[in-house]
Amino acid sequence: RRAMFSHHIIASSKRQAISQWCQELRLGGLAKIGWPGLIIVEGDEENVRAYVDALSRLRWKHFVVRGEEIVEGQLGQSLDDVRVLPLGCEEFNTDGMSDFAARYRQCGLEELFLAALKPRGADRREAPAAEAEKRKGRKR
Repeated sequence: RRAMFSHHIIASSKRQAISQWCQELRLGGLAKIGWPGLIIVEGDEENVRAYVDALSRLRWKHFVVRGEEIVEGQLGQSLDDVRVLPLGCEEFNTDGMSDFAARYRQCGLEELFLAALKPRGADRREAPAAEAEKRKGRKR
């Protein structure tokens, strides 16, 4: 599974690629369109990597993988047995962040969803004032 963040997803060509490549690679996924743009997909690891690589080659203002989760099935389980998302890509519109979040919670992917929203290395416990002080200290 991968959680990806983009500054925005608006272009119809990107929206089409997100959905089409999900289907072609037999991935399950959810995409939040608008600002910010969020995508979470699951499927065969090789196909997930190919999907991320293909999306990364598109022209983005900002696009990054912020979360990753490897799920190992038990002996005898197929990939479809461990899926939590249906095949294909379910799209949520620009005003659908709460529906998007509810869907991920329903699928048990809240941690991956939160990872998509949080920049790597960010510490939520740090107060904004403390961060401003750090920036001031760097300007010497």
